[in-house]
Amino acid sequence: MKNRKKDPVVDTNLCQPPRCDDVSTRTYSVDHKGRKVKVTVPENEETNVLAEALRENLSPEGVAAIAAHLQALHPSKDKSADRQVVWFHDFLVGLLGDDEYNRLCDELGF
Repeated sequence: MKNRKKDPVVDTNLCQPPRCDDVSTRTYSVDHKGRKVKVTVPENEETNVLAEALRENLSPEGVAAIAAHLQALHPSKDKSADRQVVWFHDFLVGLLGDDEYNRLCDELGF
């Protein structure tokens, strides 16, 4: 078998085959040097970086307290902002897990 020349678009991590457990992997086609290349949409690494930063800088109690305070906020006039606050609350609770979040809220008096 002949070794092919490395292609920076094709040989990136964007072209990894989807994992079996990830049925929602989205793909798109790109024209590159006159040929169609199918690539996968990368995972949102910003949430992974955010989760890592929160874990490094906040205790589980701090995360639970922030999430509890976000949940207690009154709705604003801006529905988009409300959706973002709800998303961040859900993200924080997801970092802890529902059971741990509820346990910490009880422990902290929220």
